[in-house]
Amino acid sequence: MSERKKAAGRFRAHGLRVLDPRTGQENGSVAQEALPSYLPPQVDPLSAAQLYDLDPWFSAAVDAVATGVGTAEVSPAFIGPDPEQKAEPKILGKMADFLDNTQRTMETVGERLEALTTDYRIQGYCGFEIVRGTDGLPAAWYHVPAATIRARRDLKSFLQVNYLGQTVSEFVPYSSGGNKAKSPELVLIRKYDPSALSLGSSMVKTLASTADRLSAQDSYNRTLLNKGGIPPFLLILKEALDDDSAKRFEAFLKGLAQQGPDAAIGLLDGVGEGKVEKLLQDQEDSSFVKAEEVLRQRILAKAHVPPTKVSLGASNYATAYQEDQTFKNEVTQPILRIFLRRLTAVAREFAPPGYFYAFKQSSLEDFYQLVMALCALQEKGDLTSNQVLARLGFQGMGPIGDAHIAYTNQGPVRVEDLVAGNLPPTPGRMMDALLQLRRMISEVQDVRELPPKK
Repeated sequence: MSERKKAAGRFRAHGLRVLDPRTGQENGSVAQEALPSYLPPQVDPLSAAQLYDLDPWFSAAVDAVATGVGTAEVSPAFIGPDPEQKAEPKILGKMADFLDNTQRTMETVGERLEALTTDYRIQGYCGFEIVRGTDGLPAAWYHVPAATIRARRDLKSFLQVNYLGQTVSEFVPYSSGGNKAKSPELVLIRKYDPSALSLGSSMVKTLASTADRLSAQDSYNRTLLNKGGIPPFLLILKEALDDDSAKRFEAFLKGLAQQGPDAAIGLLDGVGEGKVEKLLQDQEDSSFVKAEEVLRQRILAKAHVPPTKVSLGASNYATAYQEDQTFKNEVTQPILRIFLRRLTAVAREFAPPGYFYAFKQSSLEDFYQLVMALCALQEKGDLTSNQVLARLGFQGMGPIGDAHIAYTNQGPVRVEDLVAGNLPPTPGRMMDALLQLRRMISEVQDVRELPPKK
């Protein structure tokens, strides 16, 4: 094999120390340049991040989704094949330790989920590192900034690079049981790209033209502000100005313009009466406001975020509530479930089937509406009192709360009695029984009053 072909399969060292983008400290490794054998992002990661920093509407839309995911209350859960089977506290404790491990960083679970969501929405992909303990089992997970991730086209290895494109560390895809080389493992989550040519489908690419128009609009508005808010006008004078007057007027315009362009007002002298004319007669003062509304609607539509989530008002409370419920069901929860299923897949190394990571529905939904829905299920016998309390985040009431009770016209009935037909008597049947008992008592009394036989 030629030396040129050998070089294509390895990295070229620069001899420079690099900074870890997560901690900002030197990691002691030598900077390396990644060769172009890696799957390209759909947009430049740094440019995508800059759009988040510069555009308020885009940033607000991303934050609305990320905050919704990050505020969910996540914890280990268990559902066994047998409804009577109970979870083992030791396994639940180990799952909780893995979820909440902050040995390397002080990031909470919510902060990591929020960061993953931000990456997933902006870059179209995100990832987290799996750290194993001395027993070889997963012990912790940490967010890896998506802007620093580069994936080989075959997805068999990953790099973490700094803003110069220099390698900070290397990862291999996570696999159950780890790898023989004990290399750091990465769980990569990608939003599907229909072209299958990039690392993920970024929301930024769709909004590129929208962002450009907003940028141009802001630039024009800044120009107007720098000129005192004066748009392009044409000043028409009847008399011609001499050179000295024209120079003094030009100096006045320059002072008016300050930091902006000098052509704040055009001058045409020697024509008609003195007056000021607009150069663009059809331009309306509200045109930029309307344009921004249209561009804002584009951003919110692509982000699937209702206006109320970015501090815009709704027509009425009912509309706002329905938009909020749709947002949680169709945007927030699907992303959260993707992350929790990946974490559950990792935890499967030490937690058998039936154990998983779940979130409290009450942390995402309207509490009153959730209580009403759970009460309806409890009254039908589908849920026990303890299950309802658990879904709401409260402590159970002991063994008495484990019974499935259906509330019927005849009062509370255990579900097993309802199925077996062991129903309490209806008021009509109770009256019939009482009347029959009364007749029997009367008959007995009549017999006693009969004269004795001779």
